[in-house]
Amino acid sequence: MPLRMAPGSLIIQNRYQLSDRELVKQIMENLYYQYFIGLPGYQDKPAFDTSTLVLFRKRITADMFNKANKYLLANKEEDQKKPTCSYKETAVLCTQGYRVPGRLPEPEPCAGYQGYPIAGNDL
Repeated sequence: MPLRMAPGSLIIQNRYQLSDRELVKQIMENLYYQYFIGLPGYQDKPAFDTSTLVLFRKRITADMFNKANKYLLANKEEDQKKPTCSYKETAVLCTQGYRVPGRLPEPEPCAGYQGYPIAGNDL
């Protein structure tokens, strides 16, 4: 179970005022919600049961959310530092200061591509 699942699902639930059952259904149907709670890709089955949300709420209190928010705001400048990355060396996904390294193959031209016709040339 991804670490972001508990706080992420509670944030979605509170933001949109959803019941436990509605939340599970919305996460199952919405790719963006699945990404937000840390799932690796789209899945058409429930990520968790409604009873799991009760456990989330018991373990994650409003005080814990407030402490996390204060920490994030205090360290905001560190998160805004842009990572240095060279596209030629390694292709990286850079989002909000996090780096996920990975090699991407060089793009290959399409077979039979001759370029765009220039005005005046015979097509």
